[in-house]
This record gives sequence, C-alpha cells and structure tokens, in this order.
Amino acid sequence: MEKSLKKMINKSVSLDRFNFSGFSSSSLWVGYFESQNAHNLTLIKEALNLAYDFFKDDLNEFIAISSLKYSKEYDFKNEGKYYFNLLRRAKKYNLIQESTEVFEDYLYGDIPLPADCLTISLDKKLFPCLAKLVMGCNAVLGNICFFISPKLNIAIYPHEDLGFGVISLSEDRSLCIEFLEFCSKNKNFIVHIEN
Repeated sequence: MEKSLKKMINKSVSLDRFNFSGFSSSSLWVGYFESQNAHNLTLIKEALNLAYDFFKDDLNEFIAISSLKYSKEYDFKNEGKYYFNLLRRAKKYNLIQESTEVFEDYLYGDIPLPADCLTISLDKKLFPCLAKLVMGCNAVLGNICFFISPKLNIAIYPHEDLGFGVISLSEDRSLCIEFLEFCSKNKNFIVHIEN
C-alpha cells in the first residue's frame, strides 16, 4: 500500500488541458479512431477490446472522470433492454444522474462545464458500462467520459462514432500515437492522428 501511495503523490491531472466544449480543441489532443461500418453493439465491444488489449498491463492506473446525464422526459422504452440495464447500473453507482438546468445551460453553450457536474470513479469494472453508454445509448446527454492515467500521461474518451479519442497529458505524444496505430490494424476502424 505504501509503495502504490508513493507513486500517486507526485502525479496529478490538470483539467484545464481538456476543452469540454470540443475535445479535439484540447491543447494536447492527438487524434481518434472510429468505426467505418454500421453502428452496432459488436463494434462497440470491439472498440472497447482494442483499448483493453492495448492498456491491459496498466488498467489499474486509470481513473474515470465523467459528466453523464439523462433527461427525465426521455422514453427509456426507446432503448433496448441491454442499454436500459447499463443505464440502471450506472445510476445505481451515481455515474449518471438526471439532467439539471445548470447542466443544460452547459449543453447549450451558455456556461462552461460546472465542476459539480463531474463524477470520479476508480472502479475499473464500471468503465465498460460508461463507454458503452456513451457509444451506443441515445438517452445519455453530455458524453463527457474520460479514462485518464496520470502515470501514462494519457486520457482516452469514448465517442458516438464507436471509438476513442486521445489526449496527451504531456508534450510527449508517443504513447498516444502508438495506441492509435495499434487500433489502425483493425480493418473495422479508421484512425486520424493530428499533425
């Protein structure tokens, strides 16, 4: 315990590196991969597997920072049973909450994202649930969901085009590029790397 605590003492994440109004406008944004085929649950799982396969030895280094909401007016019957169960699980762990007027002001671009709309999770078992909701569930508002590793200096985020975007937490973008190049080997996805 003491050894792992020591590792974390000098590591931090500055959220000012993230542009919550447009992730690709973040100062150290590197790129993304996305599906080039029809959107379906199989491709969502495949995108998740790419991330898990690449980071498998470092999964314990990641935390999730998210701001996912749902509208109480939304008819959840529009979602399949699979997504309904994911939503219920995320709500149980307070990883998705009912939208508020303040959050909707953020969605309309009237205000920056308020800090009290953010949720932090250390439970790696819930990360796939969050990613699947962002990639495939129409009930989710905001789509802010980052999986961040201060140790690896990388943040990845799931997006609606069935893939992940990548932001570096340092000037060294090599791991981010390596991840995207790894994903480019899968013929179901296309990759964009910012120059």
